[in-house]
Amino acid sequence: MLPSSPATPHTPGDQHTLRGVPLRTFLLRPLWLPMLLLLLVTLTVAWSVLRNARSADLVHQSQENITLARDLLNDMVDLETGQRGFILTLDPQFLEPYTAARTRLPGHLQALQIQARQAPLEEDRRASQLQQVQRIERLLSDWEERGGGLALRLARTDPEAAVQQVRSGAGKRIMDQIREAIAAYQQAELTHQRQLMQVNANDLRQALGVTVLGVLLTTLTLLVVLRRTATSVAQVLRHLSTTTQGIAHGAVGAPLPPHAIHEVAALAENLSDVGQQVIRRERERDASLTALQESETRHRALISAIPDILMSVNARGEIQTFKPPVDVDNPDWIKAMVGNKVPDVLPPHVAELIMRGVRDSLRDNRPQRAEMTMDMSIVTPEAPAIQDFEVRFVPAQGEEVLIISRDISDRKHVERLKNEFVSTVSHELRTPLTSIRGSLSLIASGIMGELQPRGKKLVEIALNNSERLVRLINDLLDMEKIESGKLEFEMRRLDVNALVRRSVEANRAYAQPFGVELEFSPQVPDVHVWGDEDRLLQVLTNLISNAVKFSPQGSAVTVATAMKDGAVRISVRDRGPGIPPQFRSRIFGRFAQADASVTRDKGGTGLGLSISKAIVDRHGGRIAFEDHPEGGTVFAFELPPSAPEPPFTTNEAAPVGRRLLICEDDRDIAYLLQLILTQAGFESDVSYTAGEARTRLAERPYEALVLDLLLPDHDGVGFIQQLRQQPSTAALPIIVVSAVADERRGLVNGDAVSVVDWINKPLDTQRLLTAVRLASRRAAAQEMHLLHVEDDADLRQVVQEVLRGVATVASAPTLAQARAALRGEAFDLILLDPGLPDGNGLELLPELREVHPHVPVLVFSAGDLDRVDTQRVAATLVKSRTSNEQLLETIRALIHPEGSGGPHD
Repeated sequence: MLPSSPATPHTPGDQHTLRGVPLRTFLLRPLWLPMLLLLLVTLTVAWSVLRNARSADLVHQSQENITLARDLLNDMVDLETGQRGFILTLDPQFLEPYTAARTRLPGHLQALQIQARQAPLEEDRRASQLQQVQRIERLLSDWEERGGGLALRLARTDPEAAVQQVRSGAGKRIMDQIREAIAAYQQAELTHQRQLMQVNANDLRQALGVTVLGVLLTTLTLLVVLRRTATSVAQVLRHLSTTTQGIAHGAVGAPLPPHAIHEVAALAENLSDVGQQVIRRERERDASLTALQESETRHRALISAIPDILMSVNARGEIQTFKPPVDVDNPDWIKAMVGNKVPDVLPPHVAELIMRGVRDSLRDNRPQRAEMTMDMSIVTPEAPAIQDFEVRFVPAQGEEVLIISRDISDRKHVERLKNEFVSTVSHELRTPLTSIRGSLSLIASGIMGELQPRGKKLVEIALNNSERLVRLINDLLDMEKIESGKLEFEMRRLDVNALVRRSVEANRAYAQPFGVELEFSPQVPDVHVWGDEDRLLQVLTNLISNAVKFSPQGSAVTVATAMKDGAVRISVRDRGPGIPPQFRSRIFGRFAQADASVTRDKGGTGLGLSISKAIVDRHGGRIAFEDHPEGGTVFAFELPPSAPEPPFTTNEAAPVGRRLLICEDDRDIAYLLQLILTQAGFESDVSYTAGEARTRLAERPYEALVLDLLLPDHDGVGFIQQLRQQPSTAALPIIVVSAVADERRGLVNGDAVSVVDWINKPLDTQRLLTAVRLASRRAAAQEMHLLHVEDDADLRQVVQEVLRGVATVASAPTLAQARAALRGEAFDLILLDPGLPDGNGLELLPELREVHPHVPVLVFSAGDLDRVDTQRVAATLVKSRTSNEQLLETIRALIHPEGSGGPHD
């Protein structure tokens, strides 16, 4: 055990000679001798390698010289053989090798000359080689002048002289001398090669010896140096270890080792500081742990107070952690959940929803949301049997997902109460307004006799303002529909100028008390859009009424139409003071008004612009505002244009002797409906309850049933379902006229067969008459015409055979052909397959609503449609689950309401 008290400092005389030596010097100084030896060995090896490389180049060059000499000799042999053969035979074929050799010879001779002049050789060697090449060159000239060259030239003029020249042997003697000269040249080169190789071998032996000796000396020196260095370092480290142990036992001021290297000394001094820092950090860590424990306690208390169900689930469906709702005290539930898989501890529908949310959350790496119902009585008997939950899935670390389940049963209950209240208010407000509007409409049409001009004007004003009152009352109901996503649109092609002109005229009476003139400035002659006429009129009414209210007396509000960037632009400009800056950012919000006094001074709910924006957005457009340079504000909305197409009209006369049944509990509206039908040439009976209607239907057949859904003794949707279960009324055409037509339409699905139309209150008289005429036409069993939109040729042929004798069938294999057929002729039913080569067949539905709004659509598809699409058609069938008989009966029920009693059976 080392003492904790510091030792006395050493005097300079006690210092070791290594004190103050830098670590780099301490380690590198003993290595200078091995490094020097290694450098000498490296230089020796490098010098040997360079000499070997130079010798190898010289050997290679000498070998090339031998090859050139051999090629030169071969050329001379070809020359000698060629000229002798030609002289002896005068056959030109012998000159072919002669000619080729004569072409190559100069190049080979020139290459030898270049090698002799430019080769990196000693002067005597270069001079000897150059003399040999010059001798070969002279012999070649002699052969050309006195040997074979002379004989060949004589052969062209005097063959006999040429033969004599050959027999003289002059050419042969020169040729022998050439062979000797070339052989001597090659022998000299071979001798030079052997000398070079001998020199290389000697150099290699010397380099190898030097290398081996240098490596041995270097290794021995390194071993000595490393031993001495290891001894010195070990001594220093022992001192350092002693000092470190002293620091570990609290001797922070322990002396430095006497044999200290600079870096080791610095390390030893730093260890003292480290000891102090360790003590300080230990204290800080203890404080942090205490704070962390307190924070964890607070968080646990906070989580325990949260009313939601919390749990974490991994990708395998295993529950990692679980917290029950705050009002549930069931420890066994926690034990049963943690460590088990979701499908093992939760009901199947809940487990499936949770696992789907976990998978989607991990796949998309973003939160997910869902709603579910769960029987909480399985957890605690005190809990309500069925509770609604909103479930949120939040990706956590790794492959875990945090699941937060919040009880929304109370909110769902409030929403149901709100929906029931809205439905009741909708009925109680719209029903009297329907009576007022319908009565005024009939009076204005002259059914009560011709009116005086002044009285007629008053009736028109009252009728226009009753319609405006309907729209104002609908603002609150529309806002609720917008929030719940239930706002329905009847899309059709509209003439923009006519639409705007109608809105301007309808609002003139409103502008008169304000002393404001309405101006219409159409800047495009003929432009159409796809839209819901009533909804777009609602937007225009909101914008015009706002402009009138905020324009000074005696000014004008200008409504204009124009084209901008390919879109139809409808603008409303006022001459008011403009919009305050602090109000601009929330002008399209709900209940948004620039000043609270506006409600008292100008009137309004503050919902108009919010509803207008929602309507324009649903039309695929945009709405905005801007300041006009000359004062005032311009509100404008833009819609995509639509090319005008010919509308479908029905001008059929009412069949004689046809009778309809009206089922409406409001006697004023029942009387109004009966009056409208009588004026159109139809006979009708009235029943005020579902029971009375059932009795009348049993007493006699009716052409169609005009039905309100809000009856005192029965729900209208349930009544339709009962009628469909009775053979006598299974195919009875039904025309729904109700304040809740849109809301209840999706509740009947398959029972909607032969429901000709769903008409909202306040009543659209023309739409009612069109639907009645269509029902009457079907009942009259006229020739039925069907459009089959299907790309499969075989299936089209099958359907034609199935409908033979029931209806004529026009086929359209593509969307484009279907659109052309719909514009060219009328049909009693559309049999539609959504899967077409050029698009989705359901894209035809908005056009069908405009061109043939009351023609039923039967979707005959490969798979089930979702709920939204199902509500847009009369019926749906799945190909794989439908027999020919079922298809035939469904089509018969849709186009021939009399069922099996019809002539087409």
